[in-house]
Amino acid sequence: MTYKELLDSVTFDEIVPCIQNMLDTHNCVALYKIHYDMLRHLMPQQGEDDNKFAEIKYEKDDYEGAEPYLDAYPLEGDLWEVSLAKELIVHPDVKESWPEIAARCLWHTSFYGFTREQVQKTGERLDYYAQNLLDCDIERIRAQRLSRQIEALGGYILPKRDFMKIPSFRAEVRKRMSCFKAKRLRRRIARRRIAREYYSRICTIGGFIVNAVSDKTSLSDITMKELCVLFRANHIRTYDYRSYAYKAAERAQWMLDLITKYSAFNHGISRNCVVCLSASSEHPLSDADRRVADYVLEMCEGHRNLILKTDDSLGEEMRLMVAFYEMA
Repeated sequence: MTYKELLDSVTFDEIVPCIQNMLDTHNCVALYKIHYDMLRHLMPQQGEDDNKFAEIKYEKDDYEGAEPYLDAYPLEGDLWEVSLAKELIVHPDVKESWPEIAARCLWHTSFYGFTREQVQKTGERLDYYAQNLLDCDIERIRAQRLSRQIEALGGYILPKRDFMKIPSFRAEVRKRMSCFKAKRLRRRIARRRIAREYYSRICTIGGFIVNAVSDKTSLSDITMKELCVLFRANHIRTYDYRSYAYKAAERAQWMLDLITKYSAFNHGISRNCVVCLSASSEHPLSDADRRVADYVLEMCEGHRNLILKTDDSLGEEMRLMVAFYEMA
């Protein structure tokens, strides 16, 4: 049985409890659903090397007391189409069910990202690491790039001193500082922590804004300057999901299932939100698609804004972006 044949033989709902047991969390189920559906629609292809098999066997880490764990090697880091073509060799002592084996294989193939966009971002980060840059340097570079894009679109970025007036911003900095006692050391570390949190917020909020207003916006009840008010949010959570239904008529239900069955908003929601819904000009947003946006808007009791966009890169799919936020 190949990896592709395994995925075709088990439903995602059979895999869900195995993922939850494997990771001891419910937080990643939506991402695994995306990865599963995406892989099932890829065409397997043979790789150029001689590695045509993946072994399903127990491995054990080299430290005392380590428990054996199920491993699927080699799948991690290969092209997904090549991984799908590999024959799975299950060792005789493996007792796990096929859904459990599928969950472990999905864990390996999603190691560098659940989607091509996430893998691309991981690759960019690895390129920065090759230049001896640290995570804080990478975040600063990305934040500066987003700042330029937002300003070019007519928006603005809050100065650092204004971020310090936001309670959740100050709380996050204090939390990171709690282990440092010496005053001189605390001042130096505090400057770094403030800068790190500042760039982190620009990346989170700026990334949402740039993706929400770029390309063609067909209907919006919020201006660019009003959107930049998100920088003043006390707490903000952003989500960005593209459907993998492969039929325009089924994408709305697919997205609703991601929200209701697979915990798409796993980090929580807030009383205010901005919803951005996108589709291509060839397969424009339908009434069913609009009801997905309405469903999300109805989760919130405060300010609610809707942006509808045209994005021809989506083909038959739709994209849902949401920023939930609280104001100080």
